[in-house]
Amino acid sequence: MKLETLRDSEKFWEKICFDGKYRPSGRYQVYRELVTERMVETVKNISPVARALLSENEWWQLLWAYLRVSPPQSEILRELAWEISQFCKSKPHPLKKKYPYLGELLEYEYL
Repeated sequence: MKLETLRDSEKFWEKICFDGKYRPSGRYQVYRELVTERMVETVKNISPVARALLSENEWWQLLWAYLRVSPPQSEILRELAWEISQFCKSKPHPLKKKYPYLGELLEYEYL
């Protein structure tokens, strides 16, 4: 694959890392697993109560919903918990009906 511009390159890596429906192969799959698993583990470590509340499948469902709508803005991985809490409070997501307080819980645990 030839990437002509910086924007092409950004779109390519955005698709690899943040598009849950795209299935990369080979080393791109390994890279995505490293990036996304690190994101999920960081949020889980910051949010022990939410971690106990949500199943593994629900964590991934929440992460992919967040990444699809608004990929991380901060380079600091710890800030991801804040960004996800704000996402949960302001945007519709698949777990909103089951856990309407999830955004506030994640925000509280982040703080």
